[in-house]
Amino acid sequence: MAADKELVLTRNLDYTWGPKPTLDTVTVHYESDPEQQIAALAATTADIISPTVTADHLRKLSALETDGVALQQGQGLGFDQLVLNFKGVLANPQLRTAFLHTVPRADIVEQVAKPLDPDATVLNSFVFRPSQVPYKESTQSNRISTYTAPVADSTASPAPNKAKELLDGAKPTVRILYNRSDPDRVQEYSLVAAAATEAGFVVTDAGKDADSWLSALKDGAFDVALYGCTSNPTGSVQVPQIFRTSGISNLNNFSNTVVDQLTEQLAAEPDPAKQNALKMQIDQLVVEAGYGLPLFQRTGLSASGPHATGVEFSPLAIGPWQSIAGWAFVK
Repeated sequence: MAADKELVLTRNLDYTWGPKPTLDTVTVHYESDPEQQIAALAATTADIISPTVTADHLRKLSALETDGVALQQGQGLGFDQLVLNFKGVLANPQLRTAFLHTVPRADIVEQVAKPLDPDATVLNSFVFRPSQVPYKESTQSNRISTYTAPVADSTASPAPNKAKELLDGAKPTVRILYNRSDPDRVQEYSLVAAAATEAGFVVTDAGKDADSWLSALKDGAFDVALYGCTSNPTGSVQVPQIFRTSGISNLNNFSNTVVDQLTEQLAAEPDPAKQNALKMQIDQLVVEAGYGLPLFQRTGLSASGPHATGVEFSPLAIGPWQSIAGWAFVK
């Protein structure tokens, strides 16, 4: 084992309470640069990689399929969102509503999400994902359609005239925070900023690089923030953390007494059906308050070389590791 470079995992011979692994050892190399990961896979110095998903990375990996590289891709638990700060200029609910009417979600999906996943659609819930049964019902009751035309309409666009009407000649300045090191976030910012400016907002580019944007988010140095969130696969645990007043993941000063009461009930409710009913109410109240807008669900990606088989896609944060028991080496 070399610190910060690689870790050798050895099969536990006493493990008998699950699938028996095929491999005796797995060597983990630490490489955060996705370009280096892809290069290692191409050179067969790595057999399995899990890089960040961008159109360029997907293109480069697809080009390697003729050399025996296999891609594992699917809908992950992560999603992109636009969140408004309830302190500062957007403490005014009318200005929050006006800004949300400018967000070009359909354009964002078309230009950012679809190059990665041709089936990508606008996400219409903060609480549920499209694969979950309550999603359709919640999106019909949370009134998110206030801000966009029906998703099925390929010409769907926000309503800048409505935003201009709500602004009534005012030109409020808003700071938009995003990760400048992420090309997808840069593209999202460009689309959002252009639409908001057209409606009458004065937009300040508050983007930060990869090392400092999260600190700025936690410090509240924004009026609008573009960032990703990963849904908790355990279900309801995450909802109170995000939407409860002063919750550990409440980064935009959102506070609603009814939502606080519902999250308390949710934390103590064991019945899944009743949990979903509570979450649907929260979803609606969050949207009505002008919390922000979900954008689209993120696609997940891993890739394996010609010497690795049994690698499967997983939407969980651990990625392909979920299928490690089935991994095998092929000469």
